[in-house]
Amino acid sequence: MKSILEYNDYRSYIQDYYTEMKARHLMSWRIFAKQAGFVSPSYIKLVCENKTNLSDEGIDQLSKAMGLRGYEVEFFKLLVHLNQAKLIEEKQKILIQAANFAQKYKVNILNRDMFSYFSNWLNPVLRELAPDVSSIKVSEIARRFVPHVTGAEVRKSLRFLVSNGFLIQNENGTYRQAEKNLASDNKDITMTALRELHRQVGTLALDALNNVPVNERDFSEVIMGVTKNAYDKILAEIADFRKRVIAIATQEDGIDRVYSLNIQMIPLTHKNTGKNFNKKKQEKTEKDI
Repeated sequence: MKSILEYNDYRSYIQDYYTEMKARHLMSWRIFAKQAGFVSPSYIKLVCENKTNLSDEGIDQLSKAMGLRGYEVEFFKLLVHLNQAKLIEEKQKILIQAANFAQKYKVNILNRDMFSYFSNWLNPVLRELAPDVSSIKVSEIARRFVPHVTGAEVRKSLRFLVSNGFLIQNENGTYRQAEKNLASDNKDITMTALRELHRQVGTLALDALNNVPVNERDFSEVIMGVTKNAYDKILAEIADFRKRVIAIATQEDGIDRVYSLNIQMIPLTHKNTGKNFNKKKQEKTEKDI
């Protein structure tokens, strides 16, 4: 069975542990629950099926039942809290704890390099820009950025990108991308880190509205009323459009500059529930009078 450090989902780990023990004729859901000290014989099965969650006490009980020791228990707790967290802010705090855990025990977990990558807008931009820069002087690379960044910031980002395999440094000191496209199979990390990236790039977009010449940037808005069916169709159209844009950008070698294309569709009103709020307000006013 794989080490728990290789898992992104604690429910999958419990299920794999159970499956392996059952294959050895050493386990049933009833026996498993009894070993862990749970009253309900189907409780752990329900946890694996995502029909209920683990409490902190349940985490300790299952850790002992599965024979986890030392840092494995600590990681199992982090994984449970991460998977069960509802708010993005909660997940972000737990991912920071996970990064500290990885540093403490010198282990690579949860694709934490992807979390760090998306948590700073400079990293994805520099990953695109670096292969097009012939100079290896960080001060000259820094001058290419809009808005201004320091040489120290560029140096730190380059060090991170190379050490985590996003960029490869050539013999002459220049850089090339390790992979053309990036992907993460961990939804928790991707959603949490991308939210921070969206926030940072959104701030840059507002700055560009005032500080970048009109012929070098594009802003447009369409404010429209839609149904839920139309909304779903529009999202599908946006996804297809995004793929076509990426295909156009990757057809040509080299780049002139790095751009960020932001596509947002956000609600500006609450949903129509069919209730006439104006009528209710009027009736209340007349009654009060």
